[in-house]
Amino acid sequence: MTASRLTLLPPVLLTTLVGVVFASCGGEEASPGTGVEAARILSPSDVSVSGAADVESGLPLSGSLNPHRSVQLRAQLSGTILEAPPLAGEEVEKGDLLARYDAHTFQVRLSAARSAVAAAQAAVATAEHSESGAEVLADAGAISEHDLRQARSAAEAARAQLEVARAEFGQAQETVSRTVVRSPMDGIADRRLVNDGEAVNPGRLLYSVVSLDTLELAAKVSAHNLSAVKVGAPVVFHLDAYPGRRFEGEVARVDPMADAATRQLTVYVRLPNAQHELVGGLYATGLIVEDRSADAVTVPADAVRGTPDASYVLAVDDGVVRRRPVVVGPSDAWSDRVVIRKGLPAGTTVVVGPDAGLEEGTRVHIQPVDVRAGPGTEGPR
Repeated sequence: MTASRLTLLPPVLLTTLVGVVFASCGGEEASPGTGVEAARILSPSDVSVSGAADVESGLPLSGSLNPHRSVQLRAQLSGTILEAPPLAGEEVEKGDLLARYDAHTFQVRLSAARSAVAAAQAAVATAEHSESGAEVLADAGAISEHDLRQARSAAEAARAQLEVARAEFGQAQETVSRTVVRSPMDGIADRRLVNDGEAVNPGRLLYSVVSLDTLELAAKVSAHNLSAVKVGAPVVFHLDAYPGRRFEGEVARVDPMADAATRQLTVYVRLPNAQHELVGGLYATGLIVEDRSADAVTVPADAVRGTPDASYVLAVDDGVVRRRPVVVGPSDAWSDRVVIRKGLPAGTTVVVGPDAGLEEGTRVHIQPVDVRAGPGTEGPR
């Protein structure tokens, strides 16, 4: 539009056009009429509303949850497995059969050992009878001292042989007992690594049994945070596999020594799982809770300005920016918000992010949310 054509426009339309050009160039909204201060325009993402919420703060942890109790059962004998009933994932109780060997050979050895004990007992009886007779004859002077010593030595040897036979019998009994492998605890057959009819050697892994009643997370923490780590301290868990769910446990134990190189120590945190709702291996984010604030006033962390000793927020009151000193509390572990202990009531609109030169007394206008923009449009939080 040329200057000559602009002068031909009606005065009212000319004033409106100039105001639109000014607002679009300066980021401010011109007020109708004259003598009224123009307002800075803020988008809905530039502000947030302080709100009351329950806040938790403390020492964060993360890692995999693993069964607190687990056992690996290995073959102790060479032989053939006749049966291994439980399948992987099946529940087992303490004493349940996991695997059974073909025990024929071991039973034969046990019978031989039993017979050896009986023979040794008979030999002892004969030797002791001869010893008693020799003592009577020696007292009567019918035999020499040498013959008496021989009788006593024979009886002692027979008794020693009986002890050997009994030991071998006990070992044979122990071997036979190992032909039956039973679960040492209530749990779940995590892995089944043997099949019916398979030959195994000592050391071969047969089963892995785990108890899911309690899960445990082992996490590394800095020795500087040791004051927050106390046995029995409450721990809150969030699991990727269960978004929005909250699980609670506690610190079970702490390593007594920190790593000399990293100055870190391991903290073991337990999570009850009596219903076996959770499984081992899940990744968890945890928090050793140091502080809980109920219905605390919170704002986004980037709404707080100044220094730790002189913090403030930029509040919007009736369209005017006001600088309000505040006392800042802990940060919420599960969001980007911080607690305002003093200086700001709930429901106050505050400026977040860069202040873009906003000062005390600046007039602002917050654009309304455009509902036509679809999902993802944010207004004051």
